[in-house]
Amino acid sequence: MKTKGSRARRRASYKYKVMLNTDISKDKMPPRPFGCQLDHVVPKSFGFSYNIPPELIGSRENLQWLEMNDNIQKGTRLTVDSIRVLRLWELDHLADKFEDRIMK
Repeated sequence: MKTKGSRARRRASYKYKVMLNTDISKDKMPPRPFGCQLDHVVPKSFGFSYNIPPELIGSRENLQWLEMNDNIQKGTRLTVDSIRVLRLWELDHLADKFEDRIMK
């Protein structure tokens, strides 16, 4: 039986691992444009919920610079680019499951 709070501990551990991988991958990106924030194309919360390895969520192909307002509006939603990245990672079962929801 899992103890109370174990999900919170797992989530914190997952977010930490994503952060470490993101920091490494960020060095491979072009410099941050003025007014932009680093965005995870496939959101960190989605990665945790669907057991996507933190190494993928923090990888270069899952990072992009977005203008701050665009990043805030995107939030934790999947986009067409998210589906592309899921397919790149050969996670077609997830891409198929969510593609119709974002294409409408």
